[in-house]
Amino acid sequence: MAKQTKIATPRVARVQTTEQEPQENEAVMRSRGGILTIPGIRSEIITTLIIGTAPLITHKFSEKMRRKILAAHMGEASDGREPKDPVANFEAARYRLTDGSDGIPAGGIKACIVDGTGKDTGIATTKAKGAFRVAADDPSSNLCRILTPNPPTMREDVVRNDSGVVDIRHRPQYFPWCCLLKVQYLPQYASLKRVLQAIQMAGFRVGLCEWRPSSPKSKSGSFGTFRIASAEEAEAFEAGTLWEVLARQQDAFDEREAA
Repeated sequence: MAKQTKIATPRVARVQTTEQEPQENEAVMRSRGGILTIPGIRSEIITTLIIGTAPLITHKFSEKMRRKILAAHMGEASDGREPKDPVANFEAARYRLTDGSDGIPAGGIKACIVDGTGKDTGIATTKAKGAFRVAADDPSSNLCRILTPNPPTMREDVVRNDSGVVDIRHRPQYFPWCCLLKVQYLPQYASLKRVLQAIQMAGFRVGLCEWRPSSPKSKSGSFGTFRIASAEEAEAFEAGTLWEVLARQQDAFDEREAA
């Protein structure tokens, strides 16, 4: 399980790439071999820390199930229904980076941010689909690392399949958790402030992974929500004391609720 590591510049940062937005009056360049080029598209990158406000539940499609479906498509005989192995299903539902740490698909985070756009943020969702990219911590698996002080716990939930049959699922749950995100965007479609507003809105009303607020088949989802870290929390992250700061915040909240 990945532990919190000290990573430089956890605060929101703005970096302009070396690529420039093409202009109408700029000449088309030609290489000696006759290859035509023009200046690249200008984009910017922000680095921001998101902190989970609810447990995160992941559910990777297992390789075992993938092989069974492929075998059925190839006409191979089925081995029949196998006994359920809760621990094996729990492990199979974890997304793993090549170093063995746990993660979230970068594409899922991008979809979450895109769903957070709209009139509330001033960014058109139709343009946001092509205007955002989330950089994966592990390009080979396309995963962003989950940072947490604890190993995931195994959840046991009663669910209903598409066919209406009741089933029991065993999935990993992470809490507390955070992710350090690098989001690339096109500034002609959104300002830095609006991008951050879209991320903040996505964390509240969209969420990540299973049983999230925006789950298409559930109106009760409240997991996988998050918020952008405050300046104090970002500094604590850089110093390696984020979890202690969050624990003190929780203790203060509990005292106020008990008063």
